[in-house]
Amino acid sequence: MPAKRKYLLNEQELKHEALYRKFSCISQYQPLVLLLGLSMLSCGVLIILFFALQLSAEEHCAFVSVVSCSLCVFLAVFVLVCTETLTQRWRRLLGLVVWATHLTMGFTFIFSGPLILPWDQVPFFLFIIFTVYTMLPFQMCYAVVLSVISSLSHIMVLTLRLTVFNIQDPSPFLANQLLSNAVVFLCGSVVGAFHKVLMERTLRQTFQDTLRCLGIRMKLEIEKRQQENLLQSVLPVYISMKMKLAIMERLQDCKDKEEQQRLVKDNNFHSLYVKRHENVRQWVKSEEISSLAVWFPKKELEKQYRAIDLPMFKHYIGCATFIFFCIFVVQMFVTKDSKMLGIWFGVLACVLLLTLGICFAGHLQRLFPEKLSSCQWLPAVSEAVVRRPCVRLPLVTITTAVIIILAVFNLCFIQTKSPCDINGNPDLIRWNNSSEQHLDSLFYLPYSVFSCILALIACGVFLRVSFELKVVFLTLASTAYYIIILSSKADLFSCYERMLYNQLNKNSTEDSGTILRALGLVKHPEVMSCIYITLFLVTMLIISQQNESCFRQDFLLKNKNRTEQDEIETRENLNRLLLENVLPAHVAALFVGENKKNEDLYYKSYDCVCVMFASVPDFKEFYTECDINKEGLECLRLLNEIIADFDELLSKPKFSGVEKIKTIGSTYMAAAGLSGTPGQEKNQDRDRQQAQIGNMVEFAIALIGKLDGINRHSFNSFRLRVGINHGPVIAGVIGARKPQYDIWGNTVNVASRMESTGELGQDSGHRGDVGRAPEAGLLL
Repeated sequence: MPAKRKYLLNEQELKHEALYRKFSCISQYQPLVLLLGLSMLSCGVLIILFFALQLSAEEHCAFVSVVSCSLCVFLAVFVLVCTETLTQRWRRLLGLVVWATHLTMGFTFIFSGPLILPWDQVPFFLFIIFTVYTMLPFQMCYAVVLSVISSLSHIMVLTLRLTVFNIQDPSPFLANQLLSNAVVFLCGSVVGAFHKVLMERTLRQTFQDTLRCLGIRMKLEIEKRQQENLLQSVLPVYISMKMKLAIMERLQDCKDKEEQQRLVKDNNFHSLYVKRHENVRQWVKSEEISSLAVWFPKKELEKQYRAIDLPMFKHYIGCATFIFFCIFVVQMFVTKDSKMLGIWFGVLACVLLLTLGICFAGHLQRLFPEKLSSCQWLPAVSEAVVRRPCVRLPLVTITTAVIIILAVFNLCFIQTKSPCDINGNPDLIRWNNSSEQHLDSLFYLPYSVFSCILALIACGVFLRVSFELKVVFLTLASTAYYIIILSSKADLFSCYERMLYNQLNKNSTEDSGTILRALGLVKHPEVMSCIYITLFLVTMLIISQQNESCFRQDFLLKNKNRTEQDEIETRENLNRLLLENVLPAHVAALFVGENKKNEDLYYKSYDCVCVMFASVPDFKEFYTECDINKEGLECLRLLNEIIADFDELLSKPKFSGVEKIKTIGSTYMAAAGLSGTPGQEKNQDRDRQQAQIGNMVEFAIALIGKLDGINRHSFNSFRLRVGINHGPVIAGVIGARKPQYDIWGNTVNVASRMESTGELGQDSGHRGDVGRAPEAGLLL
């Protein structure tokens, strides 16, 4: 089998519909390859059986020639399909070649033998119709046209051959047999169309989800790259990487998103990100960090996959019910005991309609709200079918069992006595009188086999049901059919074969080997039944495996997209968190959203901003570089703890209006009034100004309290010196590639001088600030 091809979807090349057609072509590649493999295998098996059973090539020259040529055609198409460009460009033409080759084989099988019968090659044409929908690369309209051509050509050719061009009088049951053929073809077409509609819907949904996820990922990747560039411009690369890695390590063991958000925001900067450099100047290159992904164990993934909702399950049951009725119609046309069939059909139909009613319980209440107003539990029943696998499993089992039982009704439940006498050697069967009447009494045998094939197809209509369960159903049903055909009802099939042979050689008593060589592989009822049951068994297993693979890949793709999206969002939150600690949030958002040039200038003027400088002058005396404190790193670690505790106050709601500007050594600079609503920077009323001053004074008092707590734990006696002033300022960013946010103005200068000339442990404020503090509810 050729290796999987990799296709690149260029979203700028075509519109979405054209992209979907290309995406659909990719999905149709594997089924076409498998169909060609199955066709080549079937042709090879037919040739091997032909010569192994010592059939004469001269008598069946057309059969051998067409099967051999078809094998060569399938092999040539298989080689062409392996060519990537031809598969995309000529997939419909290659599909037509495969369909035409199958059709040629079917008509060759009909006319290659000595007899032409009404049931000739019905399973093979059913195979052609079913694979047109499920495995060939055709759109729905083309598939419908080709299936109609396949079914009508078979019915019309046999009708003309058995009526107009037939020397003998046609059988009185010819019309029933032809109608049964039509019902079989109709069932195959409807089930194939049902399969194609659901798979195309799933494929389109997968395409839309993939396209949407790609769009989201591209957008998030662009934003993340902009944030990364901005972050690396304001922080050294190795420091930002260490910070993000420290946060991500805390998130790895947490699966709850709300808890992750809390961990991202809380307690992130208590670690010391300081590196001592010994007169070394170097470039620090960031290494790509492994993605933050949630890896589910295999058992958990399997559990999630099997527990997903199946809103289409009721339609699976509906399609299986349609097959059930088709089998019943076929049985009615060919059975002798219609009364017995009607009784069994009534019992089985009640069971099947009960399962159908369970699935559509909610719809029934909506259709008859007045009559079923007291049955409020009906929607809960249909909801349980959609959501719970333990409810769906018995429904699938019951439905499949009912269809399998009905398929073998004529073989098992109607006792038919063989009209042939077997004396001694079971291979020698003598021909009785009234042979035509006896021949017509056994023509139901091939149609019972066709019903069994329809039952095998019914096992595969449950698209999202477990593949292992479908394998069990298909294997058990096929085994039961083999036992019935080859063992329990072998005498009926042998008698029917003898009657067919004696239409050619009257009163002949040849053995079964001679009969097989005379009729051929595909006209011998027993051999034909086993061949086509095996063909449909393998076909349904392949289609079921493809469906399972498609749905599992879709599930994994959605899970991967969801995981990657969460990962990108987490990284975006990390970048935003780090950025908002070096730039105000509204400034960071502006720089992430635009590609600013170096000469671009960002600034805003404010009429009233409260500025604060808070320093720890004692830290200069505390800082020393010696071996005990690791050349000053332990002193810096303590300063980092102080600044980190100051930053924690900013996360409180009451201090949401306070913006940290920067730290200069042991001096902490903050301002209130910078994060106002856009357009209102120059229109701040008196009450708001008072609130800003009061808020800043409370923040300064809170800083003193934090520093006192650190003193108690570290046995130090640091004291805070604070300077506060308010007035007009200009806030802006210098540089776009290396942005540095700051504020300027006399208000800033006065606050700085107040801090530098103030007393330790006290707040120094402008006379206007002190006068307005009581109005804000504070006493200084």
